[in-house]
Amino acid sequence: MTQAELADELDVSRQMVTRYESGRDLPAVEVLAAAARVLDTKFSVQGMIVTSGGEFRGGPRPVAQQLVLPFMRTRKFRRAVVEITRRKGKILISATLPA
Repeated sequence: MTQAELADELDVSRQMVTRYESGRDLPAVEVLAAAARVLDTKFSVQGMIVTSGGEFRGGPRPVAQQLVLPFMRTRKFRRAVVEITRRKGKILISATLPA
């Protein structure tokens, strides 16, 4: 499959496929799931498997602002402390809230 054919299937430009392949850009989760369907494969992303077992019908709804919490770094907020860690292939999310 050429980059142009894949781009057409994913509804992105051929240049964007080039950027995905070179690591200069990361595809949105819905594009990644569509690529898994089109290429009949699965992807491993930081230990998690992305696959599409059938027709992809949407994904996360767009939001005005998205909260990003990196792994292995404690984030302190006004009323909570949140930490996300990986243990034995699982994701552990812990939050400490004041009483």
